[in-house]
Amino acid sequence: MPRKIHFQVVYSSSSDEQHPASELNHHGPLVNGWQSSRFSSYPQELILQFENHVRLRRIQLLSHQYLIASKIEFFIGDCTTDESVSLENARYTRLGYIELSSNERTDFKARELKSIHIDAEGIFLKLVIHKNYVNRSNLYNQVSIVAINLLGDDIDKSHENGENQSDVLANSSRSDQISIIDDLAFAMYQDPEIAAIIKNLDRKKQECVQDEKFDQARKFKQAIQELIKIGERLARYEVEKRQAIENEDYETAQSKKDKMELYRAETYKQLQVLNLLDVVIEGGEGTEFLKRLQEIENNEQQQDNFNQEVDIFQCITYLYITNVLQYNFLSVFS
Repeated sequence: MPRKIHFQVVYSSSSDEQHPASELNHHGPLVNGWQSSRFSSYPQELILQFENHVRLRRIQLLSHQYLIASKIEFFIGDCTTDESVSLENARYTRLGYIELSSNERTDFKARELKSIHIDAEGIFLKLVIHKNYVNRSNLYNQVSIVAINLLGDDIDKSHENGENQSDVLANSSRSDQISIIDDLAFAMYQDPEIAAIIKNLDRKKQECVQDEKFDQARKFKQAIQELIKIGERLARYEVEKRQAIENEDYETAQSKKDKMELYRAETYKQLQVLNLLDVVIEGGEGTEFLKRLQEIENNEQQQDNFNQEVDIFQCITYLYITNVLQYNFLSVFS
């Protein structure tokens, strides 16, 4: 199964000061992505470098709602074995191109998500971004990419495991499905805390499948499905809260914050009911909120233990005093 490939943007023709190309290195509901500089010349170029040599299987690209390029070309880059890996030594092969919608039909409110299936090997990916569509919102003739997600297989790791090139090709062609946690839509529209929980549950689900504990795997699957809906709602609240803050509408911002805290607290209570809280925080991998919640529970347990000890001490004291009084009473009449 193709996995998410980590990368860094190592070159851009231009960038808006508020939206640098480094924004593409991260995913999340509050990420704004890269924008070209105002009145830039075309085509624009972006070059991404992977952490390792990879077989690239899919490119996911999220375009801006009105800073839209008319066309984007893709090139895979590689260096020969006797050369050091660098932009200067890279040689590129054209993979193809996509055309984007002008977005007039949605009145420039929706973002177009493109998913491109490819099969190429290299360590660089170059995007050649052509001239923008003209519309009333794009005053400075800019283009923008909100997010890029890359999926594929790590070739170096496959070699380390003793697989030859034909094995890699065979494995990579078995399934084109991807894990939901590696999908760009998940990364961009999920609350980060809930996303961390889902990843932990997904890992435990896979372990259960390997151990053929299918009832437990089904339980994790159902929890993940519900948490995805919850994470999307929390992410939407966060975006709306940030928009309210920018508009200095602090009453709405407070309302969104209160809703988020209440909704999040109820979610964690349900995790406790389902006995899943220990799973999402085991090994210190849980979120800070969950760790605080666990600390509160531990403190409450310690308080309960202390109260029990006090009750026992009071009972022992009462019995001791009763025995003393009884002894003194008998001594008087002896």
